[in-house]
Amino acid sequence: MKAQSVLAVWIGLAAGVGCIAQTAPTQQSVEARLRGPFLMLRGMYDGRTLEFAADGKLEGKAGRLPFGLSALRVDGIRMKDSEVEIDATREGLVFPPNDSGEVERVRAEPWGSQNTVAISIARDPRHPEKLDSALTKVFAVGLESGLARQAPQYWRMWLKHQLDPSFFAMMPRPAVPLGNAGNPPTAQGQVKPQQIVHAPPADLPAAAREAKYVRTSVLGVMINANGVVQEIYILRPAGMGLDEVAVETVRHHQFQPAMVNGASVAIITSIQVEFRLQ
Repeated sequence: MKAQSVLAVWIGLAAGVGCIAQTAPTQQSVEARLRGPFLMLRGMYDGRTLEFAADGKLEGKAGRLPFGLSALRVDGIRMKDSEVEIDATREGLVFPPNDSGEVERVRAEPWGSQNTVAISIARDPRHPEKLDSALTKVFAVGLESGLARQAPQYWRMWLKHQLDPSFFAMMPRPAVPLGNAGNPPTAQGQVKPQQIVHAPPADLPAAAREAKYVRTSVLGVMINANGVVQEIYILRPAGMGLDEVAVETVRHHQFQPAMVNGASVAIITSIQVEFRLQ
């Protein structure tokens, strides 16, 4: 019995070691895990070096980049006993429109000649299989569903639409009067559109200027009955950090409010912000 018990324990230990060996990540499995049209750095962290703990949390502090400039291209991966080192080039999202002006395919392109980042993620030697969970917390492969929760508010509707094309049908549509103090205007009312009183210029950000990238960002905007911008969401993105500039620019627009039967009302409309090379 004693010999059989020892043999059973030995077999159990061997099976456990085999199980760890099967789940422990390899160079090839990490490369496959990060393979895709592009990667997104979920935290939108800036900096030339970024260090993450074994649970995927950032160590130290880092600035933040615009969501549209948070893509990465992996240039190299090195597996070490205590960490994984990833060399990457920062990229920006671009949204080439089709003939009807709709975005069909999102891709990423480099936006800086010297814009590289060295990323390290610690490995727990006692639980090597947890590296995959850390990679998931640090990176998103393409436009994953989780990005809609982590991206800035004005990006979320467009991102949800990419996963569910019917989502825009549930959104407030542009050029719809909402009424005064939330009351819908009468069906017979004549709507006088809002008028722009002041619109500051939208400066081309440095990343887009270096890449010579110009597009038009189309935003959905809710303007209240006092002519103040209250909500902004992206209808058709421009990419390369232009949308973030467009949103901040439109926040500072001043309007004469829309009118129905002579009374000011809130309205949802669309605003195009065009960028040009100076």
